[in-house]
Amino acid sequence: MSSKADNNQPSDSQLLERIRNGDELASAELFNRYYNRLVRWAATKMSLNLRSFDAPSDIAQSAMKSVMLGIPIGKFQLESGRRLWALLVTVTIRKIINRSKKRRPDRLDHEVLSEPEIEHCQLELAEMLDVVAREQSELDQQITRCYLEGNTKVDIARKLDVTERTVFRAINGLESALQRLLRRAEHPPRLPGT
Repeated sequence: MSSKADNNQPSDSQLLERIRNGDELASAELFNRYYNRLVRWAATKMSLNLRSFDAPSDIAQSAMKSVMLGIPIGKFQLESGRRLWALLVTVTIRKIINRSKKRRPDRLDHEVLSEPEIEHCQLELAEMLDVVAREQSELDQQITRCYLEGNTKVDIARKLDVTERTVFRAINGLESALQRLLRRAEHPPRLPGT
């Protein structure tokens, strides 16, 4: 999902602001926008053993509920709608881990992602960052490296002697580029006749 408004639909950022102000309709709209996607994502991350006890839809619903209830009370600090999907995935992973602990505490690591799956995800991320870096200026590449090392945006600005606005612009550009790559990966173009 995009954080931008499509066909006169409010953007994720607009919906988040309305949720912060207690608008339950905005919560329902955001839920409907992401729930099915989150169910599909959760299903790919849950082991067969865990799925025999908990449906991916239950995990996704629990994660959505936690996020929707946490936003109005300030539990989650989202600067914009761009980070919503990452938050939903993070909360879902935590739900999967917690449910895995309850079911099989002795096999936790194997219930969520296997070592080869983790390595595969790390390689995919590294490849996406390489693709993005080819389109970035040298300064944006430096900002990205600092950001990935865990530096705050303020610290990056000081370290590279640039304005915070420059850092915010570069990080937003990075996030947008990664989101475009993820959307392409989720929905590859179809070849004619397929």
